[in-house]
Formats: sequence, C-alpha cells, structure tokens
Amino acid sequence: MRVGQSRGGEGAGQDRREEQGAAAAAVRGSEVGGSERARHRKSGFDPGWMEDPRFKPWLYNIANHGMFCRLCRQHKQAPKRGVSTRPFIEVGCMLFRSDYLDKHAATRHHQESVKAHAALIQAVIGGFKCLYHLTKKEHAHHTNYADLLELAELLGCQYFEKLKIGRTNYTSHRIIDEMLEILGTVVEEPILANISASVAIGLEVDETTDVSVKKQLDVHVRYMDKNGLLYSQFLDLVTVSDGRADTIVKAIRTILTKKNIPTQRIYGLGTDGAAVMTGMNYQQKQG
Repeated sequence: MRVGQSRGGEGAGQDRREEQGAAAAAVRGSEVGGSERARHRKSGFDPGWMEDPRFKPWLYNIANHGMFCRLCRQHKQAPKRGVSTRPFIEVGCMLFRSDYLDKHAATRHHQESVKAHAALIQAVIGGFKCLYHLTKKEHAHHTNYADLLELAELLGCQYFEKLKIGRTNYTSHRIIDEMLEILGTVVEEPILANISASVAIGLEVDETTDVSVKKQLDVHVRYMDKNGLLYSQFLDLVTVSDGRADTIVKAIRTILTKKNIPTQRIYGLGTDGAAVMTGMNYQQKQG
C-alpha cells in the first residue's frame, strides 16, 4: 500500500521537487566556497542574455541581488508546499549560468506566467481597439469605454476579464487618458511625415479659453502634397500664460520644434486679425 501511494505521489509532487531543486541550487550558488564560488562571481551576469530572444521578454538583473523573472513576478502564483523562496521570483538567482535560465524557462509556473501575460496583452490590444473606435466615431470615451468593454464581454470576448487585476481594471480616467496619448502618437506619426514632406505649409492660429478660463492656443496646419492637393490638420492645443505676441511666438516655435515641422517651407499664416497677431510690426509673423 505504501508502494502504491509512493508511485501515485511521484506525479503529483513533480512540480514541488522542481521548485525545491531550483531553490536548493540557488542557495548552493550563494553558499559555495573556494574556487567554485570565485568562478561564479567572476563570470557574473552576462548582459548579452538581455538580447537573447529566449530570455529578453522576462529576464532582468539587480546588482548584488541576482536575476529575476519579470513575468513570474508579475503573474505570481502561490508557491508549492515546502517552497517559501523561489529563485527568480521571491529571491534572485545568484547562479549566473545560461543553463539555469533554461531550467527556469522550462518550469511549469513560468510557462503558466507566459500564457497569462499573453492573455493580458491580447486584452490590452482589444481595449485599445475599443477606445480607438470611440475616438474615431467622436463618442465620449470616458463615459462609454467601460460600457463598450462590457458589451464586448457579453458578445463573447472573455479575455477582457484579464484587465481586472486587483483594483486595476484599465477603465479609470487616468488609464484612458494615457491610452489616448499612446493612440495619438501612433495616429500622428504618418500625418507629421506627410507634413514634413510637403512643398508648402501654412499655419492657422487662434486663441481660446477653456472652462477654467485659461488661455489656450489652437494651431492648425494646411499643407500641399507633391500632387498639389491641399490638406488641413489639427496640430496642437497648448496653454499659454498670456496673450502677448512674444508668448504666442514662443509657443508656436515650441510646437514646430516638437512636431519637426520644417519652418523654411512655411509660406502662410492665418489668424482672426487680432492686433497681437498681425499688428503694425507683424510681430508674430516676423518672430
């Protein structure tokens, strides 16, 4: 009976033995003495491992603390019975050898962490697609984004459950604003490339105020492509301290530098005719 129980327990305890063996190896790595200890410390962490496709997605090293797995720490699973400190997760691995990296990558908890991270990435990409749809249709994103994710879940997109991590659900206003900034950068890149390649560029500038009565500068750009077709695009909206000409000039220069707009090909300026824009000395135009 004992023999049968022992054989049955071998499969169930395989993962536990793996983790115990890896933990013991990490401890031995920090306790070995003599020439072996000197040899391991002399070799140290190889920065080339950070570029190795096998390890790059998850490996990082902390000086004097060892190597860690980013994925296993992010998607941390409860340790098996008898293992309280696991190398690469709770404690750093001090054995700086590629075969130990391969051993960690082959463990069950690492494989499960890889799958969990892939599911999270899929959910984040889906969230970006939903937010892009709202902004493209000019719907209120802060109020409709969470409802759209809920609708997607009802239609069978269960991977959105992965966005609910503890108190984080990827639907707060701050998260939405950060996602919008990322989307804006991606959408803006080809537009700015077309503007930079334009043969002629014109600016349209106007002042406005927001709900808190802060002065803002609204800048649009018109440009011509190589075929002679005209396009008009929003360029930027920035807050300015006052409506003086030198303040406006400084803000426009900052925008043009930030967006890499070639100033030598700017031939036109459109304003509302305010004196600060096109006064006697044409201060803004000349600046």
